[in-house]
Amino acid sequence: MIWIELTLSSLTLVSIWMITNRKPGGVWLGLILQFCWVAMWLFLGTYGFILIDCGIIGIYIQRLLLNYKIKNYVSETKRP
Repeated sequence: MIWIELTLSSLTLVSIWMITNRKPGGVWLGLILQFCWVAMWLFLGTYGFILIDCGIIGIYIQRLLLNYKIKNYVSETKRP
């Protein structure tokens, strides 16, 4: 089990690095990893971390929606 936690933690750090350095795919990776964390907590019966992980999922979804709206706005304004 420690290897799963170390892998998830390492990948989460990579996701945070990607987001802070504006690399593509960082938010998607973070969202997927948060779902993995929630699944692990449910599997282990450790419910104390689920609230914060669900909150982080909400933050990732909010950012993805914002990015989607910005891309659609920019693509609509560039059309002649």
